[in-house]
Amino acid sequence: MGNRLSPGRQLPDAVRSAIREYTRATDVRLVEEFAPDPHRTDALLCCVTAIWNKGGREMRQNLIVKVVSANSAEDITAGHEAAQNSPPSFAERHIVRLLGWYRVDDDRRLLIQQFANGGDEVTTYAALSYKERLIALPLIVDGLVNHWNAPESGLHGPRVCTRTTSVGEFVRGEVERMATVTSVLAVAADLGVPEDAGAWLVLGGDRRPNPLTLLTAPDSPLSRLEMDCLVGHSHGDLNGGNVLIPSERGERQYGRFLLVDPGGYQADGPLTRDIAFGLLGTLLRTVAPRTPVGEPGDELPRDQADALRRYLINPDAHYPEKLLRGLAQLIDKIDQTGREHARQAGFGKDWRRQWRLTLVAHALLHLTFDDIGDTGRRWCLRLAAEALEAYLDLLPVDDAATLAAELSRSAPSALLAARHDADGSESRLDLGWPARWSTDQLRDVPLVATPEPAREPALQVPGEARTGRDDAAARWRANHTGTAADAAATRLQAPRPRLPRQDDIASTRRSRLRPPLFRLRTLMALAGVGLAGTVGYVVLPERRGERVAAPTLTVAPDNERETPSAPDRDHDRGPALPTDLAEFAEHVAKVVEEPPSGRYACTRYEVQSWDTDESRSSPSRHRYELWFTADLGGRKVATEFGPAGSRRATTTPFAPGRMDEVSPVPKDDPEALRAQLLRGWGRQPPELRTTSGMLRLIARIMLHHPLVPAQRAVLLEELAEMSGVEFAGSLRNDDGEPGVAFQAEDQDGRWDTLLFDGSGRLLRHDLTQGDLQLSRHTLLTSTRTDTMDTACR
Repeated sequence: MGNRLSPGRQLPDAVRSAIREYTRATDVRLVEEFAPDPHRTDALLCCVTAIWNKGGREMRQNLIVKVVSANSAEDITAGHEAAQNSPPSFAERHIVRLLGWYRVDDDRRLLIQQFANGGDEVTTYAALSYKERLIALPLIVDGLVNHWNAPESGLHGPRVCTRTTSVGEFVRGEVERMATVTSVLAVAADLGVPEDAGAWLVLGGDRRPNPLTLLTAPDSPLSRLEMDCLVGHSHGDLNGGNVLIPSERGERQYGRFLLVDPGGYQADGPLTRDIAFGLLGTLLRTVAPRTPVGEPGDELPRDQADALRRYLINPDAHYPEKLLRGLAQLIDKIDQTGREHARQAGFGKDWRRQWRLTLVAHALLHLTFDDIGDTGRRWCLRLAAEALEAYLDLLPVDDAATLAAELSRSAPSALLAARHDADGSESRLDLGWPARWSTDQLRDVPLVATPEPAREPALQVPGEARTGRDDAAARWRANHTGTAADAAATRLQAPRPRLPRQDDIASTRRSRLRPPLFRLRTLMALAGVGLAGTVGYVVLPERRGERVAAPTLTVAPDNERETPSAPDRDHDRGPALPTDLAEFAEHVAKVVEEPPSGRYACTRYEVQSWDTDESRSSPSRHRYELWFTADLGGRKVATEFGPAGSRRATTTPFAPGRMDEVSPVPKDDPEALRAQLLRGWGRQPPELRTTSGMLRLIARIMLHHPLVPAQRAVLLEELAEMSGVEFAGSLRNDDGEPGVAFQAEDQDGRWDTLLFDGSGRLLRHDLTQGDLQLSRHTLLTSTRTDTMDTACR
């Protein structure tokens, strides 16, 4: 299953403790029989037995546990959930179910997966013998193509899914799912191809188009060329450790294969992605084999390696005599499966083009995998160049003529027919097959030049997932994580301005106090909110020109919070709420509520906004009512209030996924919600990756989604961790029910203030600057309904 805990290694205490907490088991033990993958890394993946002692009886359950980084856990979990929700006829039979995930510490999370095959014997595809892989891979590809992505039956025959993209976007997209352009260019440079090599290369005496230009020249005519891409359900990381082959009575059941770790799942990924990735991984084990201890094995002779590359690109060619029959048959079976699938809807030629372009992309991607050695990297670079040349041969005449004219103009300066050595002599740029060296020689001679400091690989996160093909360690920064989802997570990660937690030392930070007059003015403006149930009745303050006149309700300012009149009560009107945001979050976590039920989330709120210029007058006022499902489809009713009490309502339906103004549905699990929140904050523009940006994000979530106290507590906890959040005041409504307010200042001097009731529900979000009120969002109702016709009350 890849990245397994090798024999002799102990389960870390923190991981063991987290598993025990998750399962509430008496003891947790490592299952030693869960044999390691021969291409493992140090990332933690293991099988454990959870043990419960109840009434003198011992009960057990086997679980598969993987440790991933906290930043990647949400995306991996989302990939699992989406894959499990793909066509059930396939998912229920072939995808190992994710049971949940749990926090180890600030940096690590546990992924708890169902034990594959009911605990019976399973073998990774990576651990199969050469002959077994030749049998297994065609059956796996058949399942992926014809079962997971079965064509849809239309009125006039089968239909397949496609999307339009460009050649450059396609290649870059495939490479960047697991690598970076920088890492590919670094390896190519060490092989003798500089980044500025131009449009043509001479490889072993043959002139080929340079595939690297698809990564470095996004505006070239070839990169901009449009193409139709056949798409469908894609695992995203079909390495040999992520495919399990079950056994029954000692016989391999190849057709009952199981997929694990679908964190990079994509519902509309290129249909050729998993096929090319799995096939290249298999062929490279023959082209550039490695021994179980990682040493170079017996290489495939050059003439056979060349024949294999040509036949992989063009299986329609005559059977090459020098190609091993087993490999030729493997390529034939996989090619036939893919082409027959595309031909059902008349896309046979598109499949051939897409296949060759996929080989370009995945050959470049495999350059960054360390376990293929220099021999494998040279073979992959030639494969990328030759596949690109073959792709150009399939283009329509007009497109081919245009590209040929463009390439010919750049050929004289870009042709790398020769280079000057240090002594002034010329030598051909030969990326052909290297001379045969003994194993001892290979140990003494570096396979690649020492990288520049800028190319130093990123540090591997402890306990992280696969970092190379078939779970072998990768040298380049391209594969610092185990799945495509991890790579995306790293690219999207943003700095987090948090103060370190100190269990035994109180925080010494000082809140920035605003001038008392302005603070009291703000607090008094906040006081005009009724706290009856979930409905906030807003008493608008009088406006004198541009100034806000305070209502008469008295609010306790924060500079008095150190000397309350009683420890836990406010003038005998009931328990006072905590004035520290972290303590308030703890208070909310203890609240007990009956969660609302119904298919549709329903929210009703009002928005008021004021002009900022000298002509400020009455604020604009809108009321919004939204009904939506988990897939963000539903209906919105927007009511605009005009002068003299007039109003105009507009109803807008939304197809699934189209209600963009609503943030993704918050996770139920506290740790999953925490990661989801931080991920959303990190994806905001730089100017919003601030404390005020976090405050606004939380306000948006609370405004749109009916949350339970545990979810509200998590959001408040994370807000409390941000620096610069200040207590803004406490207040009570006419019934004596308490409320509290917290605020933060943005870089433009504007203050965001959130007002909560005693259970942590958002009542209002105010934006002010100086003495000016800029906007106000007032939440009226947040609940659930069974239909969109039910009033949101």
